[in-house]
Amino acid sequence: VMLERTRMRWRMFATIIAAVSVVVAGAVWYFRFAREQIYFDSSQSVLSTYEQVDSTFSLFCQRNWNYLSDYDVFLQHNAENPDLFDKFANFANTRTDWHYNDFYLFNGADEFLTASDRSGVASSISGVFNEMYAKNTSTVRTYLSSTGQQMIAFAVPLSNSVEINGTSYTGVAVSYKASVVQELVSAKIYDGCSDAFVVTPSGDVAISLQEKTELTDSFVNLPEYLRAHTEFVYGDAESVRAGIAGGGQGVALVSSGGREEYLAYLPSGVDGYSVVGIVRRDVVEAGAKRLQSVSILSMLGIGCLITCMVVAIIVLVSHRRLAHEVEARRAAEEKGALNRLLFNGVAQIIDRLALVDLVNDTYEYREQQLGEDLYPERG
Repeated sequence: VMLERTRMRWRMFATIIAAVSVVVAGAVWYFRFAREQIYFDSSQSVLSTYEQVDSTFSLFCQRNWNYLSDYDVFLQHNAENPDLFDKFANFANTRTDWHYNDFYLFNGADEFLTASDRSGVASSISGVFNEMYAKNTSTVRTYLSSTGQQMIAFAVPLSNSVEINGTSYTGVAVSYKASVVQELVSAKIYDGCSDAFVVTPSGDVAISLQEKTELTDSFVNLPEYLRAHTEFVYGDAESVRAGIAGGGQGVALVSSGGREEYLAYLPSGVDGYSVVGIVRRDVVEAGAKRLQSVSILSMLGIGCLITCMVVAIIVLVSHRRLAHEVEARRAAEEKGALNRLLFNGVAQIIDRLALVDLVNDTYEYREQQLGEDLYPERG
């Protein structure tokens, strides 16, 4: 009985170890599989989100350039009108619902005149004017105002120069506070836990579409910053650089300062620029990670339940087998006692007795009269 109980305990122990090993191995496999699947799904989600930002930014740029082109037609039509400045200011005032900061007329000497009747030689916005003249086409660029506020300006060259108050102007521009553009283009993307940039093909940041950046350091060139300050979990810096330079799109996962972030890049269709979005991994994967945790806990719970059921079945079968063996042993002992009782009873009335088993050719012999046996007791 003790030996059987020991074997039963070892069987239970081995079953528990095997079941736990299977459950843990399954959980580890599922965790790795789920992690890869979460990255793939989250990458597509991030890319899709910034495609919306990209489309909105492109439409916003096109709207401003179209409006400035209409402005050019209006100015050319009224070029000889002595009240040209008043018409210039009134035309701008019809678009106050755009929440622009100001409209500019300017020339190659950085002289400017605004719809709010400011004039002078530009300093902070001159970079926007110079870029337009260098490219000789419409442009968009960010700059810092004289008060240190981040601004975004759209500029278009005039088809012919116009003169107001003795000064000739060859370009027209409209400026916005960066916060206004951010609100129009990328407001509330991932609840503010993200960055959105417009970068040139070389990777230089032309426009920041987020007021508060998730990146800790200031930088000019995004690929260089990523190469110097981040480690790539998925993807690599060269692929990002080549994708931006070639107008491609893709997603990478980078790590910086102990925090992982998704990085998505895609062409904007504006001057060869690309839109780059950066968002924290925990923000993107929050819902999927909760589902993964619930799935793993459910798997472990089911595994534990199956293990308990298997152990219970083994215990029940072992107990039944042990009980059967005990019962068989008890029956054999009762049978032996009955045989002894029979021998003792018969011995009271006979001199000697032999019980013969004809099937197995065996016998048992008892001598009751003589002091010694005539035959072996068993044979």
